[in-house]
Amino acid sequence: MFQKILSLYKNAYGGLPRSSWLLATIMLINRSGSMVIPFIGVYLTQKLKFSLSEAGSIITVFGTGSVIGAYFGGWLSDKIGNYKVQFWSLVVGGAGFFVLMLMQSFWQIACCIFFLSIITESLRPANTASVADYSTPENLTRSYALNRLATNLGYAIGPTLGGLLAVYDFRYLFLADGVTCISAGLLFSYWFKPSRKKHKKQEILQESTQAKSPYKDYVFLSAVLLTTICVITFFQLFTVIPLYFKQVCLYSEQKIGILLALNGLIVALFEMLTVYIIGERIPQLRMITFGVMMMILAFILIIISKNLFIIVLAIAFFTFGEIFILPYMNVFTINRSTTSTRGKFVGMYASIFSISWVVAPSLGTNIAEQYNFHTLWYTMIALNIIVFIGFKILEQQVKVNKKVA
Repeated sequence: MFQKILSLYKNAYGGLPRSSWLLATIMLINRSGSMVIPFIGVYLTQKLKFSLSEAGSIITVFGTGSVIGAYFGGWLSDKIGNYKVQFWSLVVGGAGFFVLMLMQSFWQIACCIFFLSIITESLRPANTASVADYSTPENLTRSYALNRLATNLGYAIGPTLGGLLAVYDFRYLFLADGVTCISAGLLFSYWFKPSRKKHKKQEILQESTQAKSPYKDYVFLSAVLLTTICVITFFQLFTVIPLYFKQVCLYSEQKIGILLALNGLIVALFEMLTVYIIGERIPQLRMITFGVMMMILAFILIIISKNLFIIVLAIAFFTFGEIFILPYMNVFTINRSTTSTRGKFVGMYASIFSISWVVAPSLGTNIAEQYNFHTLWYTMIALNIIVFIGFKILEQQVKVNKKVA
C-alpha cells in the first residue's frame, strides 16, 4: 500500500520539464523573501509611529499598485518578452526594497511602495506565461500546480523568517527581501536565456479563431469576473475568519496559526497528486464549478458548528476548492490566449489576486462589524452560488462555441 502511494507521488512529480522545476525554484526563492509586506502594518505603526489609518492607506496604495502591476506586466511581456520582464522585475524590485527601507515620511513611503508594487507584481504574469512557454500541453496543469506549490511554500517560509528577524531589527526584513529578489533574478538570468519562439502552426490557427484581445473575449472576461468574486470569498479565510476564530470560537493565537497552516499543508500534500490523477479528463470549467461547490460547503460548515473537527473539515473544503479552481483557471486562461496575446491574458488573470486582496478584508470586516459574522458567511454563500451558476452557463457556452467552430 505504501509503495503504491509512493509510486503515485513519484509519477505526479515526474515527467515535468527541467524548465518547469527551475521556474518553480525562482518563485520559491523570491517568495521565501516575502517579509516586508506581511509586516508592513506592524513596521509602520510600531517603528515609524504611523496611525492605523495611515498604515491602512499605505496598504491600500500597495494593493492598487499591485493591480496596475499585474496588467502592466502582462502587457509588457507581449511587447518585450517574458524574460526581460521577469529579470528586471526581480532585480529592480529587490533594489526597491533597499530604497523603501530609507523612506521615513508618509508620502515618501506611499510613493515608493506604489511604484515598488507595480514592479514586483509585474513578475506574476510574466512568470505564468513562461510556464506555458516551457511546458508541454499534457503537462501544463501540473506545471502550474508545481509553480503554485513553490509560491505557497515560499509564502510559508518568508513570514516565518520575517517574524524572527523583526525581533532584532525591522531593517533586516528589507535587506532579506531585497537580497532574495536580486538573487532570484540573477539565477533566472543564469538558467534562462532570452528567446523569441516562432509561432507554431496550431497557435497561428488559434489566432484566427480566438479573440486577439482579452477585452474582446467575453467568455474569458466573464470567467475572470466570476473567479474574482470567488477568490474574494476564499480570501476571507486569511482575513476575517481568523477574527471569527478568536472572537467567537475563542481559539488561541497558536491554534489559529495551526488551523491556517493546514491550508498550505493540504496544498503541498495533495494538489500535485490531485491534478495528476484527474489529468485533462474533466473540462477546466467543470473542475472550477466543483471547486466553487467546495467553497459553499466550507462556509456552510462554519455556520453549523464551532466544533474543532468541523472547522478543520471546513478548512479542508476551502483548500480543495482552491486546488480545483486555481490551476485549472490558469490553464483555461492560457488556452484562451494566443502566443502574441498571452501576456495580456495572464496579466488580467493575475489581477484577480491583487483586486481580491484589496476588496476581501474591507468587505468582510464591514459586513461582520455592521451585522454579524453569520451574515457575512451567508453573503459569501450567496456570492458563490451566483459564481457556480455563472460557470455552468459558461461551460455550456464553451461547448456551443466548439460545435460551431
